[in-house]
Order: sequence, then structure tokens, then C-alpha cells
Amino acid sequence: MTLIKQCLKGFTNKIGNINNQIHSLAVDLGLRYLCRFHKIKDIENQVKSVNRIAGKGFDLKIVDNNKKLIIGEVKTTNPKNNQDLGKQQKEEIIKDLKRINEFDTIDHNKYFFVISSKAKRILKNKYAYLINKINVINILEVMGKTKKIN
Repeated sequence: MTLIKQCLKGFTNKIGNINNQIHSLAVDLGLRYLCRFHKIKDIENQVKSVNRIAGKGFDLKIVDNNKKLIIGEVKTTNPKNNQDLGKQQKEEIIKDLKRINEFDTIDHNKYFFVISSKAKRILKNKYAYLINKINVINILEVMGKTKKIN
């Protein structure tokens, strides 16, 4: 393997690891937000319901103090343009939103977390038909606040 190929492979692995770490941190922030917003005191027991493996179920699946299920998905997508998501981003996000909508739980207990105001704005503007029963939260925007921002 040439030096260039080795470097590219190394960079690709490092970028993948960084993306996984960003996602894992965002999932942790989402869990903390949900526990704070729903006044769930036992956050330690909720941690085991956190899914840090992308593509395997919901990122967050926790139970509130009234034994009601709360689900959440976290996307660390940063749209490249201001009008819409990229093709692959759009496919993945639409798939996730449909999956959340199909899940049988109380509608106000469905969350979709993003980490950019641009992603949130695009979802609200272009995909309103998919998020009308889902709370879309920019997790970086609400950290340190106790009220829900929609």
C-alpha cells in the first residue's frame, strides 16, 4: 500500500471515530435534556436505555416517572446548503422520522434532536409533514435551559 493510501485510510478511520464521538456526546446531551425536561430523577437507570450504535433502534428509549415511554433520535447532520438536506442526509432523516412516527407511544413523547439551527430550520420548513407529532430540538440551543424550545 502506498503512503498516500495509508494516509487516506488513517484519516478516514479518524474522521469516522470523531463522527461517532460527536454522535455519542449528542446522545448524552439528549438524555440529559429529556431527564431534565420530564423531571426524571434517576438518570443513571436511564443510561442503559441509550443506544450509541448508529442504526440499531432508537438512540434514546427511556421511561418517565409515570412509566410512559419516551423515544428520541439524534442526528449530527450539518446541512451543506441553506435550503435543503443533501440527498443521502435527506434519505436517512426521512427514514428516521417515518420510523419515529410509526412507533406506538404518546405523540408528545417523540423527539428528534439535531445539533445545528440550520438543520432544525430545514426540518421545520421542508419536512413539516413528517414532524408535526415530533418535538424537534436543537440540543446545543437548549443546553442550560429548562423549558422546551420548538
